[in-house]
Amino acid sequence: GLANSVRTLGNVEKVVLTPHPGEMARIGERSIKTVLTDPMGAAREVATRYDATTVLKTAATVIAAPGGDCAINRTGHPGMATGGMGDALTGLIAAAFADFPGDPFSSSCCAVAVHGLAAEGAAKSTGTRGLTVQRLLDEVPAVWQSLEG
Repeated sequence: GLANSVRTLGNVEKVVLTPHPGEMARIGERSIKTVLTDPMGAAREVATRYDATTVLKTAATVIAAPGGDCAINRTGHPGMATGGMGDALTGLIAAAFADFPGDPFSSSCCAVAVHGLAAEGAAKSTGTRGLTVQRLLDEVPAVWQSLEG
């Protein structure tokens, strides 16, 4: 299954995995309850096992590097629990590689923060139910600009 697919990525130089808790449970061969009880431990274990930066998407997203570095993101909004948000995050991680070439951990940390801040900005005008991936993406340029200034 999925764990076998991830194992085949071992010869790719820089891999970032972006699982939600259900996917993390399958990849890490543990229960969802265990993942949610110790998200940092789960993310670190998968990052080490697959030699891949791992972004565990929860209310407080955890980013883990294969070498053991770990970060917790506290930006975001409950309205992000909707279709397409993970795809937007993946795109932001890829875009952040331009600022942090060869450093998937820093790219992921930066992208996760931008993603969350954009959601917070969008939710101010849309509320929780109106927060769509398009509204989040509309906020991204302003977030990048605020971080650059």
